[in-house]
Amino acid sequence: MNQDVIIVLGIDNPTGLCLCRELSEQGVEVVGLFASRFSIGAASKHVSAAYRRANKDELIEQLLGLAAKHKAKALLAVAENDIQWINLHRDQFSDVALLFPEQSTMDRVLDKAQTYRHAKALGIPVPETYEIETLEALAALRDELVFPVVVKWKEPVAIIPKLSALGVPLVKAEYVYSFEQLTQVLATYEPVGEFPLIQEYRKGVGLGQFFLIHDGQVLQRFQHQRIHEWPPEGGYSTVCRSLSQAEHQELSRLSEALLKALDWEGVAMVEYRYDEATKQAVLMEINGRFWGSFPLAYHANAGFAWRLYQAGVYGRGLPESQVTPGLECRFMVPETKRLLRVLLQPSKIKDRSYHNTPLVDLGRYLLSFVNPKTRYFVFMLTDAKPFFRDVKGMMSGVIKRFTRG
Repeated sequence: MNQDVIIVLGIDNPTGLCLCRELSEQGVEVVGLFASRFSIGAASKHVSAAYRRANKDELIEQLLGLAAKHKAKALLAVAENDIQWINLHRDQFSDVALLFPEQSTMDRVLDKAQTYRHAKALGIPVPETYEIETLEALAALRDELVFPVVVKWKEPVAIIPKLSALGVPLVKAEYVYSFEQLTQVLATYEPVGEFPLIQEYRKGVGLGQFFLIHDGQVLQRFQHQRIHEWPPEGGYSTVCRSLSQAEHQELSRLSEALLKALDWEGVAMVEYRYDEATKQAVLMEINGRFWGSFPLAYHANAGFAWRLYQAGVYGRGLPESQVTPGLECRFMVPETKRLLRVLLQPSKIKDRSYHNTPLVDLGRYLLSFVNPKTRYFVFMLTDAKPFFRDVKGMMSGVIKRFTRG
């Protein structure tokens, strides 16, 4: 009997690495595609064969060739832009199960306006959000805006090519404290021909609720709270903690209802900003793919990748896993960058309401190394090579910057 084979596109980051680990541990042979010569996934013992990915124009042909060569039953893409590209050629993969939704389903969660409409109908709080098509239209919002506000792109992946063509960097979230500052920030994007969203600022911590839905049924649930983020004032997780399903039960019910209202199929992260003082959660967005902090779900035994494989390839709905609450997972490189900013560069923290506690953060950083409930995005004793590959890549980057300087 031949072993099941899956192709994982995007094994350079911790998400791709932990997808490979989980599937391999369940007996699925993993063939991985990477972009960087320092790819951490390519160094993992859980990847049986690793290939450098082709350029965009040749990628579909490469994937089809590898699927035929290895007799792969499924393909899983990690990055949103890869999912979009493969979806354009979805009809060519008739013999391979694509473990991500069709583009029409993806588009429903990428459309923040549609997501917010459904959320409001369910009684889920959403931040006030404004869109403008011209810089002149901003004047009409002068008396309506309450500062600070956050400037963020509606679809970050889609706007990157336009920004890159003009040499304008992508800023995930920019904090703005006055109408004059907002005008200056938005004027930067006038040559792009599009403007980012202007969103009401909501304080709190990141709260993520995660679901796997197949044929309208929830096969797995998980939730975590962000402890630290990079940058410190808000971004992606550098430390996160798994939560018991007994917490935030009503919010979890609403998140599930929201995904079903959007006819969602597959894995998704429903992201909130949670104010611990008021106990109120405000919806930020839905990510319709495997999320950046997936390593925590892997370590907590949530089993999303394995359940998705079973559902997508064989139509099986495995019993929901009981996850381990109270685990903390650390993304060491950005977590160290965060600590250095908190200790040495607090003036660079853009959110003026951010409460800086450098000594507390330093103590927490050091004590986590001896906390038995600490896990890591990359490092594992039983699969250590990705960690050393990661260190090698970091050292190479440092040397390049030093020699250029």
